[in-house]
Amino acid sequence: MITAPTRHLHAVTADEATLLERRARAWARFLRRYTKGDSRRTMQGALDRLASTFSGGLLTGSTFPWDLLCDEDLAAEVWGATSERFAQATARRDASALRVMLQCCWKDGLLTYEQLQLATSFRVNKRDWAPPIGRTLTDEEFAALIAYDPPGSSDALRIRDRALVLVMASTGARRREISHLEMRNLDMEGQTLHLEKTKNGDPRDAYLHPSAVSGLTRWFSIRGRQPGPLLVALSRTGRPLLDRRLSEHQMWKVLRRRSEDCGIGTVTPHDMRRFVVTRLLEGGTDLLLVSRLVGHSDPSVTSLYDRRPVDACRAAIRTLPLPLSMEAS
Repeated sequence: MITAPTRHLHAVTADEATLLERRARAWARFLRRYTKGDSRRTMQGALDRLASTFSGGLLTGSTFPWDLLCDEDLAAEVWGATSERFAQATARRDASALRVMLQCCWKDGLLTYEQLQLATSFRVNKRDWAPPIGRTLTDEEFAALIAYDPPGSSDALRIRDRALVLVMASTGARRREISHLEMRNLDMEGQTLHLEKTKNGDPRDAYLHPSAVSGLTRWFSIRGRQPGPLLVALSRTGRPLLDRRLSEHQMWKVLRRRSEDCGIGTVTPHDMRRFVVTRLLEGGTDLLLVSRLVGHSDPSVTSLYDRRPVDACRAAIRTLPLPLSMEAS
């Protein structure tokens, strides 16, 4: 049983001091494995989730004694505490982070090689089929989302929020990528946004639909074209606060409030990414190109966003050149 350390003070022996030092080195080694900020936060969060779930919130990734997981059963027990509570992709990421942490423990002398092999051999089994998360937006729902004007809101709020939704639906960019956009990242003539703060750390270009260009043009009549964040917060009177970028959380709130108020149910920023992927694939755009447009390094991840309805799948199968009937041989 792994428990949280007590709050009582006691004299640390030389062996205990060595153990604590090695654990600290192993943790630092784990963090150094991930040179990009987003990756480091993601994998550190995975270990924090494992430690907190298994210990009932008493431990974190930096305080959990990972070196005690010296065989397959112990490691599987810790991973199993989260694997049944979170999405399959999250559980796989947690398993990957756990294996990396165990390797760091081995490199700092906390585990033998045999213990490492045993501890990292736990199996990550696929679960039974479950409905995909998120939702599919119909064209009618998307039109309602764009057209909706919250009653009693200022012109500045309506114009900014519509520009935000159009940018999301045009680029498929993530909230963080949009939140960090600056005026200098926009090329109106080329209808391009240069995304500098991306999930994998590699800048990329996103491309604007003419509707998004029109929405941003209207927004600039409110915001102006001074340097600073592209999308900004507004004062209570609707005045643009050019030193306060629109936060990721505020984007989520805008989209949720707008979608629920216009009667189409809750829509999340990731649903907008699914909308872009699905519509591009429906239009015949190659999967590799769609993957590039939305910033996925692996096209198999992009395919998970494809929400074309079952009817489209049936229609695709009907295009196969198979005989409609066969005579008995």
